[in-house]
Amino acid sequence: MTSVVDTSVKFVHSDMAGAPVLTGQAGSLIALLDAFLVTGFGLMNATSLVVSGGVATLAFSGSTAAEADVVIVVAGSSVAALNGEQRVTGKTAGTVTFATAAPDGAASGSITFKIAPLGWSKVYADTNKAAYKSNDPATTGCVLRVDDTDPQVARAVGFESMSSIDIGTGQFPLNSQVSGGLRWAKSYSANSNPVRYTLWGDLRAFFMALAARTGSSPSDAQYVAAGVRGFGDMVALRPSGDVFCCAISGNPDDSWQSYPHYGTFSSSDGAGLFMPRSWSGFGSSWQAYSRAYIGSEGATSGADQVLGTFPSPIDGSMRLSQRYLRQYAIGNTSDYAPRASIPGIYHVPHAGVYATLGYRAKIPGTGSLTGRKLLSVAVSNTYGAQDVNGGMGVVMIDITGPWR
Repeated sequence: MTSVVDTSVKFVHSDMAGAPVLTGQAGSLIALLDAFLVTGFGLMNATSLVVSGGVATLAFSGSTAAEADVVIVVAGSSVAALNGEQRVTGKTAGTVTFATAAPDGAASGSITFKIAPLGWSKVYADTNKAAYKSNDPATTGCVLRVDDTDPQVARAVGFESMSSIDIGTGQFPLNSQVSGGLRWAKSYSANSNPVRYTLWGDLRAFFMALAARTGSSPSDAQYVAAGVRGFGDMVALRPSGDVFCCAISGNPDDSWQSYPHYGTFSSSDGAGLFMPRSWSGFGSSWQAYSRAYIGSEGATSGADQVLGTFPSPIDGSMRLSQRYLRQYAIGNTSDYAPRASIPGIYHVPHAGVYATLGYRAKIPGTGSLTGRKLLSVAVSNTYGAQDVNGGMGVVMIDITGPWR
């Protein structure tokens, strides 16, 4: 890593200049995942790259997707320390800046930059199908398979390993649990209208909020609420390790059009969240629950009244809670114990948060999150809910990390 700050956590969103366009068409989600996970996007030629007082300034002509806090990858600089991943600290018309340890002076060369990919591999592919895997050697090694054939809803499953796009072992969820795989809603309508989205992740897990209702028609652009879905390794709590601590989240049935979100990274009854095996390593696909350490069970983050309204009338604060996964076993209270923490996502056990923060607000972290940037992502218990004092809420995501 040539950056002087951590660049493991990355995020992108649909309002970035030149960002991939998600639509209600076959293959559009795979194109977005390719750009975010594997290739990056928005390649630009720099007109100059100059360092002064620990700040590198990239100049360019035109518009760029780069903005404050995103990670770019620089190439072609004569100064090696300026190449590679860099986290943007600021943007003006025609320039972006980042912190560096390189000496003062101008770099030469055919310098380019683009939005950096997360660092995953696309290991198998077919028409409107793709399989993705983390490149981190510390990962569980699980593989995500996405079938993006349907215009409106992609289907997703995990595997412990795969040998081709259609063959794998250790599937989760099993077809007997969710036939055909979990649903990742792309668009409320099968058309070419753009859908608003936010994606974020690190080398071992990624998450996404796809506001499918915004693709219905231009008049529905206000419906920015989404469910949080994703795939990858969670943060295992077992001291001796948990080699199957991977999870996938989605909707288990067609109710995505009405009920995209209860809690975060889960659906209302936990039926849309699975891990490849029990923490013990035995068996096969296990259903799991996503819960907040502090907050109402099943409540929407940011519309949860456990700690009252936001901002607090006592000290003006907003308190956050990590979320965890526990295994699902009816009547077996030993499986109520947290198995893993969900990285990078924070439940907000307050009500009325969206009314104050709105959509994609950035705020600085405090306390244990000092030095981090947090981004609000709009969530709701229905795609139609835009009642800022009711079902509309937010989750806060750590967009600077590191998560692990």
